[in-house]
Amino acid sequence: MHAASLVDSSWHSSELLELLDVELSAPVIHYLVEYISDIVDDALDRSSVVPSHRPPSYISDFFVFAAKVLYRAETTLSTLLVALAYLDRVSDVVCVASEEWALERLFLGAVICASKYANDSSLRNVHWAMCTQGLFGTRDIGLMEGEFLKVLRWRLGISEADVMAHRERIMAVVGHGAVKTGLTAGNLNTPPGLASRPQHRHRHTCSVSSIDSTSSS
Repeated sequence: MHAASLVDSSWHSSELLELLDVELSAPVIHYLVEYISDIVDDALDRSSVVPSHRPPSYISDFFVFAAKVLYRAETTLSTLLVALAYLDRVSDVVCVASEEWALERLFLGAVICASKYANDSSLRNVHWAMCTQGLFGTRDIGLMEGEFLKVLRWRLGISEADVMAHRERIMAVVGHGAVKTGLTAGNLNTPPGLASRPQHRHRHTCSVSSIDSTSSS
């Protein structure tokens, strides 16, 4: 059985198996970071929220946060692929009331839901809070998880097509020579060069679903 799907590996296409061989590396996380940034930017436009002045380190700071959380949580690439599939499902409908912590909250909502769905044994919310090093508390984590599930409409099932939707772009950003280069403590603070952002599919009118963006106290 394949560790990621728990079915015989022969049931999967060679392209999927090649994708699952990719390690969760800095380029892959940067791909996720830019994808989430695009979704939040579009959500802010739909919500008529004027973005505040963003420092030059806007994306790189979020990369460092995301990389450290994923490293501490020992997140696998298969979990990240499920998170990307969930982000695809909410990208047209998610709205944000405030830009503050919007990137971090959407990231945590997607990854936590993906981790709990894809793994028999997953971190509890108190442990996810610890992975943020105090930026968010356990109550914050629970609120983010619940709000993301609401926007997702509890559509948690994953197909091979869902996972393969990002294959070509992920393989492009890692390159064949980087397939086995995983995330380490030494590269958590070093975002790779900016990659071309993925093009979202056509967006239709959004619902009134929202992601709470209140910062942790």
